[in-house]
Amino acid sequence: MVSPEQGNSRSVSINTLKGDKARVHQGSVCVKVEVPRSAPRSGNLLLGPLVVFDELERGEALLFARYITCVPALPLLLVAARLQLRPLVDDETGQPLMDAHGQPLATLKLDGALNFRTSLFVAQRVAWLRLRLQQTFEMRVTRPRDRLAPNHLAAVQAAAVAFAGSRTGAGLGSGFNGGSGGRGRGGFNGGGRG
Repeated sequence: MVSPEQGNSRSVSINTLKGDKARVHQGSVCVKVEVPRSAPRSGNLLLGPLVVFDELERGEALLFARYITCVPALPLLLVAARLQLRPLVDDETGQPLMDAHGQPLATLKLDGALNFRTSLFVAQRVAWLRLRLQQTFEMRVTRPRDRLAPNHLAAVQAAAVAFAGSRTGAGLGSGFNGGSGGRGRGGFNGGGRG
């Protein structure tokens, strides 16, 4: 989602993966979405949140996105079908590119479409968490009554904090209590029998 430099919320537009520009439909609950002035920039445009939409509707002169929702990037990284991690290197020298703190940079490519640039350390941790979550869900499907190992439970808790997103950033807590379901029943911590 991008917005012109002036920050006029009426002119917020969405760039689709196909390169089309669409406006948020007037009937959408996200019609008043704003792009903060502190958002990253691409040229003279402010880059806003990622949005998922159900359909594009062609109006008389404009293209409108209907049924949209804003999504944070980290949960997308955890649930995407395919994630590719590539270290960034300088084309001329072949040396790894570094961030302001001297850490090597990497890109995470999501389902062959979205690219995220981050430090190599963070990219490796996201890839590790995805692998650990996959193992956890496979274990839960094959042995639903067994308790999760501490490393699998830690992965689920880390994912829950990531999905909680702005709640934890605002100091509201993650809303995740470890999944014990009280007295050790159900949830991810398992048992099923009290």
